[in-house]
Amino acid sequence: MRTVRLAPGAIADIRRILLRSKAEFGAGAGTRYKVLLAQALQDLGEDAQRVGVRAIPDVRPGYFVYHVKFSKPRVTGRPVGRPRHLLVFSIDSSDAILVAAVVHEREMLERHLES
Repeated sequence: MRTVRLAPGAIADIRRILLRSKAEFGAGAGTRYKVLLAQALQDLGEDAQRVGVRAIPDVRPGYFVYHVKFSKPRVTGRPVGRPRHLLVFSIDSSDAILVAAVVHEREMLERHLES
């Protein structure tokens, strides 16, 4: 299993997503989304080439995205209705996964991955 690290921007993204989820859909929904995000991060650590991972060379060479909806079946309990976020990551020289951002599926990736 690979190490999964979160860049400061990804940490801020997750905090914002969870606060918004809780505010819009209630505390239970926020907790369920937190569990789903944790599962998605674990899934990437287990297999960074799993179903749902795709390269984004047109946005930034060496980066990939993984839609958290692909981890939904691996979560027990009440599921998140419609997960909407992508984990944007690269694999560093130590073979660890570095999650650079967590973005909504409708957002422009380029804006989140400025050099």
